[in-house]
Amino acid sequence: MEMRLTDEAQLAQVLKALCNAPGVALIEQVQTCPLPSLDTIVEAVLPVYGARLEGCRFAVRCKCSGQHDFTSIDVERAVGAALLARTGASGVDLSTLEVTVEMEIS
Repeated sequence: MEMRLTDEAQLAQVLKALCNAPGVALIEQVQTCPLPSLDTIVEAVLPVYGARLEGCRFAVRCKCSGQHDFTSIDVERAVGAALLARTGASGVDLSTLEVTVEMEIS
């Protein structure tokens, strides 16, 4: 199911209902934004994941499709470095992580 909601109150209500619905195993909240550069990607990710990483070990996982001036590994490294430097994360850990920063770029 895909929903495009911009009203925060309505979004919260829908998320609460979906979390309590039997049979719903996964809910993904997606943000769409133009991505002209790695710097723009970093700036889009920081407000979404910054607070979630406080005191946690994390890894960035990115899937890219289409034509870009960067690879998924470039994105993972740039976003990971920025999140580590600009949040309260305890570190990057690719195997025993606590938070996965998942991204899909197309």
